[in-house]
Amino acid sequence: MDGSAEGSDERAMAAVAHGDPAALAALYQRHHARIWAFFLRTTGSRPTAEELTHDVFLRILRYHASFKARRGGFVRWMYGVARNVLADHGRKPPPAAAREIDPDELASELPSPSAVLFATEERRRLIAALGRLEPAQREILVLARFEGLSHRDIARLVGCSEGAVKLRVFRALRRLERLLRENHEPTPR
Repeated sequence: MDGSAEGSDERAMAAVAHGDPAALAALYQRHHARIWAFFLRTTGSRPTAEELTHDVFLRILRYHASFKARRGGFVRWMYGVARNVLADHGRKPPPAAAREIDPDELASELPSPSAVLFATEERRRLIAALGRLEPAQREILVLARFEGLSHRDIARLVGCSEGAVKLRVFRALRRLERLLRENHEPTPR
């Protein structure tokens, strides 16, 4: 195994499989901020992001045997677990106070240096428009643009072709552009 982070993650998963709690703690330390940011961007709620992040690492512990060491393995597998947690969360009835993503809250809750990225008004408008996308479109954009997953990895996560992912990203970006234009046009009096 090489000295890369992925190799280190795979070694940690092997240790988790052998009952080593410190290995899970190392994985948590390395990846919890990414998973938390993914959930914050997809749900718009800090408490929900914290709860779902916790659930991901519990599932990593519980379902460690389903992890197979392979190229692009752990991070893609971890996001697959995260998507399943998000899907399960989506099946729960929404809380009485369900709301759209608040761009100011999202911008203020992101850990540095991401908070700096969302400081401008244009970034706030982008986050507000992102919050108005359908959940499936938001998820695909978050995975592709914020989390930096390749189209190939996203295709494997969502169970479709790479071409279908490219088309979904394109359509989501087009919808996002329309929402940004709508929000930028002055409202009639």
